[in-house]
Amino acid sequence: MAIKHAIRKALTAVGAPKRRKNYLARVNDDITNIPRILLANVAAMRNLGDHAITLGELAFLRHYFPQYPVAELNSVEWSRMNGLPHISKGIKNVKAVLIHGGGYMGTLWAGGEEAKAMDIISSAEPLPCAYFPQTVYYADDVAGRNRLGKNRSFYQEHSRVFFCLRDRRSFDFFKNDFSFARDRMLYTPDIALFVEDPLPSQRRQGVTLCMRNDQEKVTSANLTKQIETMCDELSLSHHRTDTVAPDFFPMSEREQKVYDKFLEFKCSELVITDRLHAMIFCAITHTPCLAMNNINGKVAGVYEWIKEFDFIRVIEPESIDNALISKMCGMNTNGYLSTRELLKPNFDAMAKQLGSFLDL
Repeated sequence: MAIKHAIRKALTAVGAPKRRKNYLARVNDDITNIPRILLANVAAMRNLGDHAITLGELAFLRHYFPQYPVAELNSVEWSRMNGLPHISKGIKNVKAVLIHGGGYMGTLWAGGEEAKAMDIISSAEPLPCAYFPQTVYYADDVAGRNRLGKNRSFYQEHSRVFFCLRDRRSFDFFKNDFSFARDRMLYTPDIALFVEDPLPSQRRQGVTLCMRNDQEKVTSANLTKQIETMCDELSLSHHRTDTVAPDFFPMSEREQKVYDKFLEFKCSELVITDRLHAMIFCAITHTPCLAMNNINGKVAGVYEWIKEFDFIRVIEPESIDNALISKMCGMNTNGYLSTRELLKPNFDAMAKQLGSFLDL
């Protein structure tokens, strides 16, 4: 395994200068002297939740800062180029760097995406940077505490970074353990909630189960089968799905892939899930949803932003029974505000603070 990793690293290094040249030629093509924003560390994998975050980030920037064109730099491009020595020298007219949001700050997912973000911050100096809304999670072990110490030192040294946190636990943790940055952090909604539902009303039928199968999962392996049995007893059709696409796809298809998942949920009487963005997709499409927490608590944390939607509930797995499923399937979700409208004061405040910090 170590040999294969070394070979891949060597091959990446050999091809990096050409990839860097090609990326810069593409991103700088036909650029005028108008200042612009770099949206960096954008997801390029199969997780549709991450792609919905990107759609929310782009919509947010177009809405609040329409005078600034947006250039994108995804995490795979950054890795394959071995980064950029100086972002402002390579990418023309960058005024500020916005870093892709999500749940990767800390030790979850081995800290790889945050490590890339930190490299981007270093490369961007002296440009101001800001994280779109994040969840922060550090494992309570030796490795977690070591990572926390290193990351704390990094962010203390880089004072031109603003932090948006999307759940109260993360915000309180950051306020305590990164207290030096208290004047540059904000508690604000997951940016995917800025996405508008593009779909007309649909006929709803059956139950959709969207369950994790990774290190964030805390529900039992048999839970899905138990729920399917309940659906059979209620004569409800059901199927399994995921917010992770089965195959990789080009970035030109990401909007359609996200909207296709919206449609799948919007055609459901009920979605049962332990995935954060499955719950968020239900909020956007006004689909009844029973949601369960994951390992870092982000589902319950983000639910606080949408708890006015009584067609969405965060529950303990053992509370699911036939009566609850039947009740949720019968809910009328007409007449609710969109998530963007519901959270407008929070998004307005976020835009004001980011604009001030980033001088936009």
